[in-house]
Amino acid sequence: MSLTLLNRVRGLLDDNNLLDGYAVRYFRWTDADIAGNTPFVLFRQSGSGESNELVQNTLVSVVLVATPTTAVSADALMQSLLRWVRVSGGDTGSIRFDPAGTVVGPSYLENGRPVFTLDVRVFTEDQ
Repeated sequence: MSLTLLNRVRGLLDDNNLLDGYAVRYFRWTDADIAGNTPFVLFRQSGSGESNELVQNTLVSVVLVATPTTAVSADALMQSLLRWVRVSGGDTGSIRFDPAGTVVGPSYLENGRPVFTLDVRVFTEDQ
């Protein structure tokens, strides 16, 4: 079910053309990704909240790894992602999306690539 949740969050962002120009990864990235210069976004399930027989909620992390020269535009993109999550509905099979905080970052990898993270709480009825 975790890949379904990740794809729901990705679908919300894809539907609004917010991932254009970024490769998509799930669960983890490798040293080859870090050494490269291709910007990517990583989706992974990072926690859960209260669940019952009616509604489940799960935390999904959206991690954006940009290039050393695109920190400002990556920050603007993450702020756009945050805005879309705040106003989104349940159109991708979920009841609701809520930001679980604000955008964190940038933090920097040793090769100078900026990393931003946004946690999204996904409410569903089907887990």
